[in-house]
Amino acid sequence: MLIKLLRRGPGAKTIALLYAAVVVVGALVVTAALPAARPQVNSDDFRLLPEYKEMLGRHDKAIEDRERAVKDELVRLYDEATHTENHELKLFSMDQQAALELRKPRWEPKKEWEKLLPGVEFPERLGWILKQYEKRYLDASATLHDDYEKLAADLVRLGRTKQAAALRADAKRRWGLVDSRQKQQSEEPPVAVPSPVKRPDPAPTPIVTTEPVVPEVVEPELPILPDQSFSLAVEVQGPPRPTPRYIDLNSFECREADRRERLVKAFGGSDATEAAVARALQWLVRQQGVDGSWSLQSPYGNGGSHENRVAATAMALLAFQGSGNTPTQGEYQNLFAFKASVNTPTRGKRRKKLISGVRWLLDSQMSDGHFEDPRPQPEDNRQPQPENQGLYTHALATIALCELYGMTKDDALAGPARIALAYALAAQGPDGGWRYKPRENGDMSVTAWYMRALKSGRMAGLEVPAPRLVGIDAFLDSDAIDRGKRYGYRRQHPNIPAAPETMATSAAGLLCRQYRGWPRDDPRLVEGVQRFVNRRDHLDWQLASDAYACHTFTQVAHQMGGPTWRLWNDRMKNVLTTTQVKGGQGDGSWDPAIDRWGKEGGRLFVTCFCTYMLQVYYRYPPIYEARLDECGLP
Repeated sequence: MLIKLLRRGPGAKTIALLYAAVVVVGALVVTAALPAARPQVNSDDFRLLPEYKEMLGRHDKAIEDRERAVKDELVRLYDEATHTENHELKLFSMDQQAALELRKPRWEPKKEWEKLLPGVEFPERLGWILKQYEKRYLDASATLHDDYEKLAADLVRLGRTKQAAALRADAKRRWGLVDSRQKQQSEEPPVAVPSPVKRPDPAPTPIVTTEPVVPEVVEPELPILPDQSFSLAVEVQGPPRPTPRYIDLNSFECREADRRERLVKAFGGSDATEAAVARALQWLVRQQGVDGSWSLQSPYGNGGSHENRVAATAMALLAFQGSGNTPTQGEYQNLFAFKASVNTPTRGKRRKKLISGVRWLLDSQMSDGHFEDPRPQPEDNRQPQPENQGLYTHALATIALCELYGMTKDDALAGPARIALAYALAAQGPDGGWRYKPRENGDMSVTAWYMRALKSGRMAGLEVPAPRLVGIDAFLDSDAIDRGKRYGYRRQHPNIPAAPETMATSAAGLLCRQYRGWPRDDPRLVEGVQRFVNRRDHLDWQLASDAYACHTFTQVAHQMGGPTWRLWNDRMKNVLTTTQVKGGQGDGSWDPAIDRWGKEGGRLFVTCFCTYMLQVYYRYPPIYEARLDECGLP
């Protein structure tokens, strides 16, 4: 019919029909486009929805200013504590900054203050800031609650019930945070304790209702209190308190001589494990070069396939530091006397005294912060350091310097440690990880070492920006297999899982997850750890060994504690104490012949990692306890 009309010419009826057809087609196009305005549901993963990301962005922005105010006050307290040498206040400041960045469900700064500083008044200015932060957090969480439900309802209307259910499960976890904070505030709000000394009255406290609502008015600005409103010169109520006997999470106090013996007994070590550590350190001393460095290839047998004196020196120093050696403490103080000259005269092959390995390591640091052997290699057929070891080497050296600074607080080490951390942060890749060259997309092995380096920097009190740590989370998510129970080496394509998957990469991923806040009872963490414990081949030192993987997992198991740790520890310490070389030139070392990485790393490499395992009882404090007195220590 339309064709006939067109043949007759463009009459009125033809024009009307054509117009009607255009209107119908336009209506169909508009109708088809309407669903595009609703939540995009091309995937079952609700986290990919732009509406979901927008919700979390609003929530984060709502509390960002108040978080910054709290952090600024904690930094001020830390600076004042440093000036007055108030150790307890420094620990409080570092612990609360870490807790704030993790946004712990039950963040209780007032209770931590009372544990660390009993009888000392809680600061008025910090108390006021916390009240405003608490209200802002509750209000933002209430808004997020409503947004979640609206988005879930939209998904249900679109028939995406599975996606809506997953979204609501995520919401329940976040709403539980609101509930726990409401309960905390109603039972014990973080207000300042009344003081017997007359102080200026603080500004009125905003009222927080039991059912938080979205604020409709502009929140009042923080009051400007006079500087004298808080002073560290506070009065102590009652008799002087005894010196604290606990060990804080953010410290290296575990390594002190008077604590190691208690920690060895508490966590399952023995006289045999300590004797093995002592023999290993004696072997390492005998291998030190005349200039203070160590080598991956000599003067011992079964050296590695390539030389890397910076990495070897850092690994050896970490073994000595793990047992508490510093320039002023321990049996091997001369190894760390970095302010003294290293040009010690020698006679023959024997030295009169130990040479500072720290001085050699500091001399190997370049102006931009990275580490490189500044001296020409001896002409003895040694293979040069492979290019792919550059960032590995930097991570090891950074950990050694940060730990030593944290153990000594020597200002001469602060600068080298800071620029080493700065180089490490600048080398982070776009995906949040690290690999062989700066700013490459990461692999699990190198990234795990940089996670340790940043952790050591923070424990030493050095600044590590929180967004860089969040970037590591993104890398871990991309590298995860089976929802995070296992991890591969590297993801080379977005549609292909990370590969190859090894016990070393999985152990490294689980350790990073522990550092980044996964709780001890997270099912993914529990199953991933159990899978490793159930395998015995990595601890079979008669047929094969993997000291590199076992060293990482020993840290993971120690953090888990309980039956998991006891089972792993009983096997680990028995294997290492019985397979250590006893007698001869190799006395105190471990044979690398059957180790997976023994050919590349050599005897010093394997010996260092075995030593770290036997120092696990006191090398680092447990992650999942705030203080070691909570682990049942006297």
